[in-house]
Amino acid sequence: MEQRRLLIDVVTDVVCPWCYVGLRSALKAHERLARDFDAYLRLRPYQLGPHTPEEGLDRNAYYQLRFPDPVQREASRNAIAEAARRAGFDFDPGVPTRLPNTLKAHQAMRLAATEGAAIPYARALYDAYWLHDAPIGDIGALAAIAESAGLDGSSFRLRMESGEKLAETAADAKGLCAAGVSGVPTFIVNERRGFSGALPPQELEAAILEAARFSREMSS
Repeated sequence: MEQRRLLIDVVTDVVCPWCYVGLRSALKAHERLARDFDAYLRLRPYQLGPHTPEEGLDRNAYYQLRFPDPVQREASRNAIAEAARRAGFDFDPGVPTRLPNTLKAHQAMRLAATEGAAIPYARALYDAYWLHDAPIGDIGALAAIAESAGLDGSSFRLRMESGEKLAETAADAKGLCAAGVSGVPTFIVNERRGFSGALPPQELEAAILEAARFSREMSS
């Protein structure tokens, strides 16, 4: 019996800690869904700070300005850490020191997808930023991440420098905003039903299945 196809768009931004949790949950949920479905994760770009300068911003200074209440900042940090634990991993949201413009990082993920390495690259990219404070606005760093994901770093860098997929990536991010995506992580199932939130893997799996059921009913 042919498996039913399940397309899951995962809309995230690398500098969003909730997106790190959402990606890790999505990877686990995908493993379970792949047992019963022809399940495919498609990573889509979103920019929380599209006007962030190329050189990036001091992350701590930015968040102190945006969220001046230290109690609120600490509560948010604790909530993110707890969400990560519920997703089966630990990380310190305070590790990154810079807030980069993420367009090049999204371009890199799209280039990796053309080589069949979208998921390994995304996982390596998020780990590099959130665990090791990698400067992911820099093409050299993005090429090094490609190497760690099993790709040829030199050719990857040349493709990045040529601007390949850059305009397409920017257009996709803008298009998702225009379509109504206003927060991340957002999950869109079979291009019909979407929802947001960094859910634990089992809850995310259930939400995806419910969205898939809705999309089937809409198409019948």
